[in-house]
Amino acid sequence: MKLVVTGATGLVGGAVLHAALHDPRIASVVSLGRRQTGVTHPKLTELVVEDFLNLAPVAAHIRDADLCCHCLAAYIHRVRRAAYQTITVGYLDSLISVLETASPGAAFCMFTTEGTRQDGKSWIRTMNVKGQAETRLLASRLPRKYIFRPGYINPTQPRARPVFYDRLMKPVFRLFPAMGIESADLARSMIDVGLSDPRPEAVIGHRELQVLTGL
Repeated sequence: MKLVVTGATGLVGGAVLHAALHDPRIASVVSLGRRQTGVTHPKLTELVVEDFLNLAPVAAHIRDADLCCHCLAAYIHRVRRAAYQTITVGYLDSLISVLETASPGAAFCMFTTEGTRQDGKSWIRTMNVKGQAETRLLASRLPRKYIFRPGYINPTQPRARPVFYDRLMKPVFRLFPAMGIESADLARSMIDVGLSDPRPEAVIGHRELQVLTGL
């Protein structure tokens, strides 16, 4: 199997990269990111992408992929609104467009968050933008597509770029683990579902994630 992962310097993408490199089902991993991960492995081909709105230069590297785990995301408080829209929806659209040509048989997994609205009716703007991304994926020609909507994602390993939110949530997560999921468990679920789930598409909410991870 050949896996493509985006955003491997982030919390979930890094967990996916680690899981994929140690998964015997996966023979090769292509990482597309905005900066280097610092990881070296015989399975890994790492590509730094200058412009995610133009993926033509890396199309040959993602040809014949079996699974793509799209984990490139941004925090709304760290970027401007227009940039958040571009990263969340524009980058996804660019990636899907290339995959539909280079790897038309690939399965596709991405994560959003619990509370995402595809109808655009949430009072929280980020939920509506993530909903636009979900809608774009489900409208694609890719044969199998899976959206994961976890609750709180607890870093199994410390984040490369810590966020204040974790300081608030970690103690709560220790008391109420059912409210969230470990980043490593989410990563393994994305890979397992992407490689073996027979459904053509699915939106996997927090409760189903708990079942998949045995919580």
